[in-house]
Amino acid sequence: MQLKKFLISTLKDIITRLESDECKLSDQIIFDIMEFAQKCNDEQKPLTKSEVAEMLHCTTKTIERMINDGRFPNGKKRVGHKTLYWTLYDVKQYISSTKSREQRIMI
Repeated sequence: MQLKKFLISTLKDIITRLESDECKLSDQIIFDIMEFAQKCNDEQKPLTKSEVAEMLHCTTKTIERMINDGRFPNGKKRVGHKTLYWTLYDVKQYISSTKSREQRIMI
């Protein structure tokens, strides 16, 4: 959590300095910051059950069984939507928490 606060503070400082023309950044640094921001955004992109199943090389039915068995996290619901979604971050966390493909997809 401390790192997150530090990152937020640093980014706010950079924005303030950029807006006041106190900070000059090279095109490469700007590109790197934009690439980082895109990766952060991609991590939070909502994924459907079908997309998650494709990422894990299984069927949506397997995802449902894994959720029911407590082996895969429940999806989240967006306000006004009935379908569940997961984020890329959620799926990566799941993958890193399992040691092998067999553990992930034991049917």
